[in-house]
Amino acid sequence: MIVSASRRTDIPAFHFPWLLERLHEGFTETVNPFNPRMKRRVSLRPGDADIIVFWTKDARPMEALLPRFQAFGIPFLLLYTITPYGEDLEPGVRDKEEILHSFLRLSDRFGPDRMVWRFDPIVLSRRYPADFHLSAFRRLAKSLEGRTDRCITSFVHPYRRVRRALEDLGLQAPPPETRRDLLDRLAGEAAGRGILLTTCADGTPPGPAGAAGLPGAGPGACIDGERIRRILGRDLRTPRDPHQRPDCLCARSVDIGAYSTCGHRCVYCYAGSAGAPPPGNRRSDAPRGGTDGDSGRHPDGTPQPGP
Repeated sequence: MIVSASRRTDIPAFHFPWLLERLHEGFTETVNPFNPRMKRRVSLRPGDADIIVFWTKDARPMEALLPRFQAFGIPFLLLYTITPYGEDLEPGVRDKEEILHSFLRLSDRFGPDRMVWRFDPIVLSRRYPADFHLSAFRRLAKSLEGRTDRCITSFVHPYRRVRRALEDLGLQAPPPETRRDLLDRLAGEAAGRGILLTTCADGTPPGPAGAAGLPGAGPGACIDGERIRRILGRDLRTPRDPHQRPDCLCARSVDIGAYSTCGHRCVYCYAGSAGAPPPGNRRSDAPRGGTDGDSGRHPDGTPQPGP
């Protein structure tokens, strides 16, 4: 079983002590957000949980606690989002340079195969035009060269609850050919640094075969079964997750997070944290929610990617 921790909240940044408690107990309970009476116990014991996939925008709070996590003997994969935005879009994500250094430290400690960079989402607006993204991506790819071999991206989706806020910030909706051009330019920058760029359930149509000769601007999986098998050093059945968006290629997983428990408060986020105070790590604030039947869905029913 692959445990996703979490598409709904940033457990490494805000809830890692809670996760250690649940690992000590050997299980956690997930609650279906569509029907709170539906609960499921998820085993967190080695052998039941084959691997934990972490989604985070800031892994610094978990770094000092990783030896305690490793003592449980469960491998991990880290999907680490680093974007170039300011407080207008990501009011709770601070010290981007320190976050970048955190990525580098973790890669040096555990190897680049366990570190996947997410440059996600791409928000095109008056303040953040295409050239801004290309310049920021180029700088980050240079810094991450040799520390990861994969980057995942997608264009922001204006979900109902965030559409007005994004429009107020000058959100632009470029045509498919403009999106394709930017993706191919980013892919070229990534390839030059030994990084494969793929898209996350983005839906941007691919360009003509061999366009610009650039690799990796096509779809890929965040929870990637092939990478997980490499980390584990053994075979693991990883069927495609039928409960995600139609374009999602992720392997099936069980999400143990909950909405409205993330302190990053990103304006574009579907998870219900924008404007909410950051949650603590008390037991009463522990992430709840999700079954493997709704592992990535917003309460409005729309399947979602991670933080």
